[in-house]
Amino acid sequence: IYLFCFFTSLSIFSYGYALNKVLFKFKIKNIFEFILIGVIFLSFLALFLNFFVSLNIYLNTFIFFTSFIFLYIFKNSINFIDVIKKISIISLIGFITFLLDHSNRPDAGLYHLPYISMINEDKIILGSVNLHFRFGHISSLQYLYSLFNNLILSDNGILIPLTIIFSAISMYFYEEFKLQKKNILKLFSIFSLIFILTTMNRYSGFGNDDPAHMFYLVSTYNMLKFFIKKKDQSQLFFNKLVLYSVSTFLIKQFYVLILIFPLLIFVANFKKINLFSKSNSFSVIFILLWLTKNVLVSSCLLYPINFTCLNSLEWSPLNKTMSDPKKVSLSSEAWAKAWPDRIDKSKNFIQHLSDYEWIKGWMDSHIKIVIKKLSPILIFSFLLIIYCFYSYKKTKKIKTKKILVLILFANLFFSLLWFFKFPTYRYGAAYLGSSIIIISLLFLDKLDIKENIKKIFSTILILICLVVGLKNLNRIYNNFDTRYVDYPWPKKNSFLHNNNKNDNLQKLEKGEIIYYIASPYTLCMYSKAPCTHFRNLNLTRKIYSLNYKAYIFKN
Repeated sequence: IYLFCFFTSLSIFSYGYALNKVLFKFKIKNIFEFILIGVIFLSFLALFLNFFVSLNIYLNTFIFFTSFIFLYIFKNSINFIDVIKKISIISLIGFITFLLDHSNRPDAGLYHLPYISMINEDKIILGSVNLHFRFGHISSLQYLYSLFNNLILSDNGILIPLTIIFSAISMYFYEEFKLQKKNILKLFSIFSLIFILTTMNRYSGFGNDDPAHMFYLVSTYNMLKFFIKKKDQSQLFFNKLVLYSVSTFLIKQFYVLILIFPLLIFVANFKKINLFSKSNSFSVIFILLWLTKNVLVSSCLLYPINFTCLNSLEWSPLNKTMSDPKKVSLSSEAWAKAWPDRIDKSKNFIQHLSDYEWIKGWMDSHIKIVIKKLSPILIFSFLLIIYCFYSYKKTKKIKTKKILVLILFANLFFSLLWFFKFPTYRYGAAYLGSSIIIISLLFLDKLDIKENIKKIFSTILILICLVVGLKNLNRIYNNFDTRYVDYPWPKKNSFLHNNNKNDNLQKLEKGEIIYYIASPYTLCMYSKAPCTHFRNLNLTRKIYSLNYKAYIFKN
């Protein structure tokens, strides 16, 4: 499994390196950034291909082996010793993080894994949101994962990229901490790394949310670079900001607000910035493909935002069905606002949301989760600021104050929108964490922090890595003798002790299988597709030209 992690990482690196060499032409010193670019490109590639074909094991095997051909083509410009060393490190981190764990509960079973199995078996299916409303807001990462179900890795290969993203972004920030000379960039890198390690260190907790939080931090970091680095590098960091911001949004649609960052920078610097660079064109095409996919899957550009929906389409969810955008939006917001903890149990969704009584229920339940998750970075920031104020003198000039204040106000604004719309921690973790980091930097930027601060950060980082590493090793030790199907891979077949796979019930129409219903276990997980756990759907399947399938509610 470690070797599988290694070759998966190498494959992703290869595509990232090749794309950058041929198209983007970014000047990159941080090897781990090639893996981030590889993640973005392979997500794009998988999405594009799925418009025409299924992401089947034969196609995926071809794509996997092609990556090593790229390594051979560019062998003269790659420092293989350095690449192998660093990929070995992230493979080890990823291996320890996900071994003998299970997939994200319950979302992986509800829609992450079922969607992956669906696109592994068929090209894009119109109206698939009618099978499960959550298919309307899946992540671009589901497309990435699907590519690694191949003849070498088998279907367990879909589990690897998520842990590689975690380890690659962690090492990306560590490398930036070492490479950067500007204190503010060093500080942001180390604060981001500590935030990731203390709040996002469980494979079973990653889901689609944590990768979005990580990419949000990478985007914010490149926004800082845009203002701090030399003017002749402005185009470079604007291009990177666009690329990472778009990727953050495509991983989790709630982070659409991040697109404000490159938009504001462009408006303020439109004379200096070439909007039509190759990387920006790539980002625009990626978004257009994604929005087209959304319309095909759900009839909405951004499901379940009702005003973006085209109700005239045949596969559009009908009013009062479980996939109706209005109904999904209403119920999602109510649950985020502590619906189960409401004081007046007689209130329906609309009544619950009609006033601010929900805040009392939220304060009794959700606030505890927010405080628990943010407490490590809050404590670390507070202690470090106190230490530095007593140890270092104040500087006369604060060159980065304006940009830090700008980013802080943006994050505070985003946090307010999060609180009044979807105040579940996993929706707003990046906004909240970034706000804490920027506030800390505003305090520390006033100080003349000397070189020996590196020793303090290194010591803290070693301690955090030891705690996180021991936590994961302890999980592996405790589960080592627990045998199950696909042992010792993370569980993807079911959340049961034995990880048995669903057989699924066939839903027939005129003697033909049109979809499957999860059975004997409650959730579909990774099983025969297309699958839903809803048992009484009034659906029919229609075949359009070029064999495009569509699920339509019967009148």
